Amino acid sequence: WSKTPTLPKSRRTISTSIIIWMTKRERSSSNTTTTRPPNPKRVKTNNKTDDDTNGTKIINKNSKTMQSNNEKVTWGGWMGAHKTGNDIDQESERIDRQKAAFGGDTIARLKDLNVLIVGCAGVGVETAKNLILSNVGGVVLYDNEVCKEVHRGSNFYVTPEDVAKGEEEGVTLAEASLGELRSLNPFCRVDILDKSTSTESLLGEEVVLSKDVLGTHRPYAAIVVTKLLPKKALLALNETARSNGIAFIMAITNGVTSSIFSDFGPHHEITDATGEPTQTLAVANVEVIAEKPKLLQVEGVKDGEKVVILTVAQSDHGLEDGDVVVLEDMRDEMEVLNGKSVTVKRVAIASPTAAKVDTRGVAFKTALALPTSSVISNFERQFDFYKIAFDGEEENSGKKFPVRTITIFNRLALVLNDDKGKKFPV
Repeated sequence: WSKTPTLPKSRRTISTSIIIWMTKRERSSSNTTTTRPPNPKRVKTNNKTDDDTNGTKIINKNSKTMQSNNEKVTWGGWMGAHKTGNDIDQESERIDRQKAAFGGDTIARLKDLNVLIVGCAGVGVETAKNLILSNVGGVVLYDNEVCKEVHRGSNFYVTPEDVAKGEEEGVTLAEASLGELRSLNPFCRVDILDKSTSTESLLGEEVVLSKDVLGTHRPYAAIVVTKLLPKKALLALNETARSNGIAFIMAITNGVTSSIFSDFGPHHEITDATGEPTQTLAVANVEVIAEKPKLLQVEGVKDGEKVVILTVAQSDHGLEDGDVVVLEDMRDEMEVLNGKSVTVKRVAIASPTAAKVDTRGVAFKTALALPTSSVISNFERQFDFYKIAFDGEEENSGKKFPVRTITIFNRLALVLNDDKGKKFPV
């Protein structure tokens, strides 16, 4: 059987990492044989895109277009649901190792992801850089703050020339970052919102609610706010994103402190709570105890109630209360349990503190190899022995018998009736 993470639902959650919801697209297939193109050659031009005699791709980072085989292709035109024709898939060749690490389905979903980033200081420019290198479909920047010398400490793309132009021409942080961000990945569409765009106009159909962001034929999937906005505008932006299925993330840094807020909508489900691979454990024994004894402790199970104890072959199952497991490869009378998902609880037992049980010792581990009923009987005899000795001493009169709780890490209790009303067959 294997552990399956729970599926918690959240409305508005505080997250320790940025998780961006991605839409699933229909992946196009092609029977075209792919060959590796010649290495791209970069040529400086005066805001023009040129070709050499061999048709080699030439990229101008100050332009929104690129050339390949003498045909003009827009940024990001090599991959995605809109890709057609027999062009060499240079983008796919570029991200071969990324595809091997993340899988083709994740890469395809990333390509359909358009993100609006509000703020181009430290968090904003770093988020943009990482998204572009991840080969998302498009990234749009919005920050009308004029470049100043202080910004060189947070935005690594701001140069002294940008600061000078900021004073003379009003060059903004978004404008100063655009060229370098575009040069990171020619297959990701990167642009900025016009200077005339106000914070209030972000909520309109031409910006946040656009159905065709940067010509990708897709809306925004996420909004990342990295600078403080007026409270009214911030709440309105969050509500607009939430009501239109757009993930909303706010990540703010203030000196050595930071805060993050995420809202993935009313129906967001986490299908992989830890990111760890599925854990597989071998079942050594399953026992049904008709009446739970007092020493046996299982959260949610009262004394005298029926409890199903599962023993695993490993010394430590590594599970927590409330984890969900799937039973597989069960045989004989337990074959009916195959494919069943069930919630589990950890099992503990009460032991006198004076007994000083060494849970790492060989004797304790050997005792756990016995059936659960035998383990309980041994602890009951031990408990009675020390309890009688404690009560026999006059100095202990009126005192509470000291007891410790020992978690048995190779045992799990199956929840017979969970909070959803599901009953486990016994």
